Amino acid sequence: NDRNSWIQSGHPGSAANNLGVLSLNPLGGNVGIGTTSPASELHIEASDNPNLKITRGGVNKVLLGDSGSNNGGELLLYNAGGTLTTLIRSGSNSYINGGDVGIGTTSPTFKLHVNSTDASDNVAYIHHNNAAQSSGDVLKVRSDAGDNAGSALLNVANNTGSALYVR
Repeated sequence: NDRNSWIQSGHPGSAANNLGVLSLNPLGGNVGIGTTSPASELHIEASDNPNLKITRGGVNKVLLGDSGSNNGGELLLYNAGGTLTTLIRSGSNSYINGGDVGIGTTSPTFKLHVNSTDASDNVAYIHHNNAAQSSGDVLKVRSDAGDNAGSALLNVANNTGSALYVR
């Protein structure tokens, strides 16, 4: 497509390479991309795959929108090399790879590190609310050598099995 266009700001009477700041609706209002009636400060509309993409040097950093895989909202975060490490989806599986996750701490030291200094806090709560469950475990903590053949260290079973098994 040879029909490219752009908007650029500059200062009158200055050198062409002395570019200025570009402001869209500096006195208020909404900006729309793909829509003539934007409903928020920045509104992006597309019939398929509406996204806001942030890159540096051609390498993906952040993608926010709908990649079309599940027709729901998505947040994709990439590491310095451009490898997808975090995927949060509203309508499908999500994951975090690369680093530790902290709740109540800014410096987690475990894959999942939950910290509370409030003496009356419930630090962790897992609730499986299905009285008809007849198999499976509510919570299982296990250790293995990467082959998924390890032993359960803590097993909280369903309502037909043992209530708590600690090895």
